[in-house]
Amino acid sequence: MGEAFQPGVQPWCDLDKPLEGVYIDVGENGLFSSDEFETVTALGQMEFITPEEVAEYVVMELEGRPTGRDIVAALDGATAGPTYRAGVLRAHALDRLRELERQSQTRTVAYEMLGPPRLTKLLFESHLCARLRPNVRALAGSRAGELASEAHALVERDGTLRSHILSVGMPILAPDGARLYRGSTVAITADAADGHDPRDAAPRGWVDLRPAQFGMWIQRAREMVAQAERRRSRTADSGSDVDWTALGADDPIEPARFATWVFRYEDRGERIKR
Repeated sequence: MGEAFQPGVQPWCDLDKPLEGVYIDVGENGLFSSDEFETVTALGQMEFITPEEVAEYVVMELEGRPTGRDIVAALDGATAGPTYRAGVLRAHALDRLRELERQSQTRTVAYEMLGPPRLTKLLFESHLCARLRPNVRALAGSRAGELASEAHALVERDGTLRSHILSVGMPILAPDGARLYRGSTVAITADAADGHDPRDAAPRGWVDLRPAQFGMWIQRAREMVAQAERRRSRTADSGSDVDWTALGADDPIEPARFATWVFRYEDRGERIKR
């Protein structure tokens, strides 16, 4: 029996014709035979509801006639959200993580398990900025070409950092755009088919060392500085959560805070319910 599963073995005969038979199309669940349909719809099993009945519920909800079948509202009401306790423990967890990094003399940055790969890209690129500039204001005053060259030199010099980036599936695109570092695993592969530029994959999940990309980080830093100036000019008040957690012009560059800033101000991503 084991021989049937050996590599290269083909213990079957292709009849060169499709499988034919009677079936019932039950929509998203696929095609069922009469016996399959009879089994799953039997009394006490999954049973059965028709598409027309579902459509009727949808129409009634849209017309403002509550049916009690609003799945979105039901899930929204039953889903647990962020908690006060977790918010307090978050600070302690971060302190412990930083202490462990100091003890082990490592700086992890990202593992590329959270996803999407763009987050890992943002974290590593801002980490490079942090290694090269002391604070947000210094980054805002940088030149893109110089920063790209410095980042490339850092990646070539620091084998541990380069190995970490490549090991989690992040290719590194050199400043000239012609050379690429990569490991055995790549989170976002290039599409070179039909004349596509393989570098089009860079914004979705490559560490991009080209001057244009660092120019984007410099522009982000300038906007952070401008936001800090606008906050200073306002009348003092209790402040919103955004004000309390905002990046200051002289704050050090922290990858997580930079990525959060991109999600909030560029992607317009913000939790609206707690």
